[in-house]
Amino acid sequence: LYLVKAGVKLHMSDGSALVCEKARERLEQELGPNHGVDVRCVLWNDIAKVYGKNAFDVIIWRGNSLPYVGGDWNAPSSSNASRAPMGYHRLHASAQGIFDGLAPGGKVYVDCVPGTAAKGAVVKKEGIIPDGSNAKIQLDWEFKVDEEARARQWSSTATIHEDGKETRSMNTNVTALLVREQEVRSVLSYVGFGLVEATVCEGEDVYQPFIASKPAAEVGYYDRQ
Repeated sequence: LYLVKAGVKLHMSDGSALVCEKARERLEQELGPNHGVDVRCVLWNDIAKVYGKNAFDVIIWRGNSLPYVGGDWNAPSSSNASRAPMGYHRLHASAQGIFDGLAPGGKVYVDCVPGTAAKGAVVKKEGIIPDGSNAKIQLDWEFKVDEEARARQWSSTATIHEDGKETRSMNTNVTALLVREQEVRSVLSYVGFGLVEATVCEGEDVYQPFIASKPAAEVGYYDRQ
């Protein structure tokens, strides 16, 4: 919403049709029916196929989607280790789709859970649900890592408070591909991005953000280094 209000021509995508529908509803609520934002259900690896090559100046690849391009491992078991190679293959395919979708000289913003948090961390967030009720929500996230299986488990508890009283609570547990800083840097370099630089994002205190640039001209691997 901030980017649209700032005058940026924006396209939004997600792999979930439900999330896309919710995004359209929110955009219409906030900006009216003629908001001008193109919202589509598109996977990262299909970016260039759907929008065309060299279509964007900037792509924002939020890190909370990185683990799930490898599939949602909701039944964690010892077989997770065999799923990891396919998960990393899909991660590379996603990065390639983003690279192809960027114009020469374009940039990708990507973030991941930093190494210290990836080893296990608890994150707490609080806010107001934007539905007019002014109900408060408290989020408790816990990250756990299985290095041998190359898997990350994310547990979330959302507690809703109305009129100062807890009214309901929701729990979610998801096991997915472990994506650390070294995987992010490696995959971006492999598909063709140049220097991958750590940066900061105001208000972001969970993920470590990076910016990588697509070369303005075709260059070899060693030239990119």
